[in-house]
Amino acid sequence: ALGWLFDLGLRDASKMALVFLSGAWLLMFLPLPARPRAVAEDLWRLSFALDLMLRASLMGLYRTQPDSALVLEAIGNTSEVEAWEFMHHNAARLGLYVLLGLGFAAVALESRRRRRCIGSHAPRRWRLAMLMLLFAALHVNSTLRASNPFASWWTQATGYKDYQAHIGLLAAIREASAKRVEPLDVRYDGPARNTLAFVIGESVNRNDWSLYGYGRTTSPLLQRRAGELVVFRDVLAAYPATVGAVQMMLTCKDRHSLPGAEPLCPSVTMLAKAAGYKTFWISNQHDRYINKRFAQEADVRQLVNTGGRRGDRSLDERLGPAWQAALDDPAPRKLIIVHLLGAHPNYADRRPDAFARFNGIGDSVSRRLRQEGRMPWIVAQRDEYDNALLYHDHVVAGLLEKFVRVPGEGPRNFLYTSDHGQEVGHTRNYAGHTDELPGYEVPMLLWTSTPMERAERDELAARPYQNDLLEWTLLDLLGISIKGGEPWHSVVGPAFRESPRGLGWGG
Repeated sequence: ALGWLFDLGLRDASKMALVFLSGAWLLMFLPLPARPRAVAEDLWRLSFALDLMLRASLMGLYRTQPDSALVLEAIGNTSEVEAWEFMHHNAARLGLYVLLGLGFAAVALESRRRRRCIGSHAPRRWRLAMLMLLFAALHVNSTLRASNPFASWWTQATGYKDYQAHIGLLAAIREASAKRVEPLDVRYDGPARNTLAFVIGESVNRNDWSLYGYGRTTSPLLQRRAGELVVFRDVLAAYPATVGAVQMMLTCKDRHSLPGAEPLCPSVTMLAKAAGYKTFWISNQHDRYINKRFAQEADVRQLVNTGGRRGDRSLDERLGPAWQAALDDPAPRKLIIVHLLGAHPNYADRRPDAFARFNGIGDSVSRRLRQEGRMPWIVAQRDEYDNALLYHDHVVAGLLEKFVRVPGEGPRNFLYTSDHGQEVGHTRNYAGHTDELPGYEVPMLLWTSTPMERAERDELAARPYQNDLLEWTLLDLLGISIKGGEPWHSVVGPAFRESPRGLGWGG
């Protein structure tokens, strides 16, 4: 009943109840001394209370189960700093689930203690054997076995450990990918000088940018340059979490690949190096997977976020010197990839105090949120999220300003998009990562030194796109062609064809 109440689904709740009851009945009637049996029963009940709390919290926060790829990647790739930020950001919701879990545990333990002695009602041996057989039979089925916390926790812990071990093998994976470059017959078809800057934002929902019509002025600096930009109106993220999104944007992996598959094909960075580009990776993300997998491929690496204490806010403006050094580098062809921390939760840590413009202002946005039934803390989270986006606009516009001012011949392109979006009271009382539509609706902007008519800008901006195909756009802007290429997936190319889009894997 509790599982169904917490939106786990009637089917999953029924499986959990069946496994729980079979184990509870078996423990009640096993011929054990009173004390060991009481301990075993208490552990059984407590494990289900804790498991229910964990499943309910994941379903309430992310609409997902503990064994999903989203959870596996998050836990397997999370540092202590990010873990503390997660708990701080979701403190109210997590506190509620902890209290409920403690309440369930107290009821479970008290009900066991209040039960009368059952020694005189112990079943005959054949009935006990039937109970044991039932319990064992239930665990033959993998989905029913996953409802047993002792079995599912072990499986998940093994998965998290394997993922972390996989991170340790990334050097070998890079080498295997590099060996696949030569057969692709990489060719550069552009002029002697060419520069592409690819800036990756973090957790930016385009619906909260005034550049896209939002009611708060959260992107004033980029709005001033709107006439110079291609502002793509309908772009979906590849994946609602950073690792999966970056994998798909930079490699051949897409939404139709297996969720846990490692992309062994060469990344855009490797292909650019093969075409004679000098490559740069500049990051404010303390991400163990991305920095070891993709940053290590670049000729020049600047990782400014070393992952100190949670209170040591690493603001994106720290990337300024590394960005300027990359722009000043005399290499004729350059690929500069910048990975920002953007609006990653906890939102208040992503901007200086001077950008706290929207806290408690009581404007039309906050009034609409209250009319839609959003809780006060969600309204406050939206205020902080918009503050973070205002600062993000300041950072991205600053990077673009310096890029535009660099003199030189040859084409220069500045492409910006976010890895994924955020749900901050847009559709429900929740703030954070989500596998629903707000987690996919991202902005994408292009500044190019190549002259472009207004009609051409508008035509490009209207093209629907999903960023799991972005590597083809990047290769197009770099002037690179490869054997077996798919140029119709480039959103800026003349051969562009719209591809099916969706949420999640292969949706």
